[in-house]
Amino acid sequence: MGKMIPELVFEQLLSQKDKIQATFDEKCAALEAEYQTAMEDAGLNWHRYSCESKGEDNVTPQFIERAKNLRAWFDLHATAIEKALDHMAIKCGVIPSETALLFRRVSSADYNSQGFGASGYAKGDAQNSLDHATFNNYKAEMRVNRHESDRWGVNHADFEVWVFTTEIGLEILRRKPTISLRDWLKTCWKRGVNPRVINPFLPSGLEEKLGIDFFGNDVKT
Repeated sequence: MGKMIPELVFEQLLSQKDKIQATFDEKCAALEAEYQTAMEDAGLNWHRYSCESKGEDNVTPQFIERAKNLRAWFDLHATAIEKALDHMAIKCGVIPSETALLFRRVSSADYNSQGFGASGYAKGDAQNSLDHATFNNYKAEMRVNRHESDRWGVNHADFEVWVFTTEIGLEILRRKPTISLRDWLKTCWKRGVNPRVINPFLPSGLEEKLGIDFFGNDVKT
């Protein structure tokens, strides 16, 4: 199945995003070089990281202003492109592929604070990404790379989510809507994973407010 118009537009937007980033990087490098030359011509000391100078510095203020304007230009265009990409991703269909690409890797080492439960939390976190893919009708699978246990007897593993799509398909998937917060909370608790370990900013009392218990079941009112 070939790419449809939304997918082609999305790809064009990605290309524009890369061009904006490349232009910004080039302008930053040029401005830095110009600043260095201007400081040297003025007989002032220049350092890339501290930008300290000795003597009266009439050069730096104007370059600070130009740098701010350059950053404002980038932020304006980058924000517009990101919004356009997010909007277009919703319209895009699935781009299938016979081969799978790595979508996300979660290591049990990321959850070392959970002790012997580290692997369980890593797997649960990775399963959330698998859910996101299947929710959006992508064919996906989880692959596990296990490691030897450490000196404390904790087994480690990397949990990888692979999606049968293209690089463009992955980028589209990252921007697709996902399951609701309520369903995500239910799924975490059903898997024995405390969602606040994955997202510590969740407010207390959220489960009660959404009508679920800490086993992932609906609470009848």
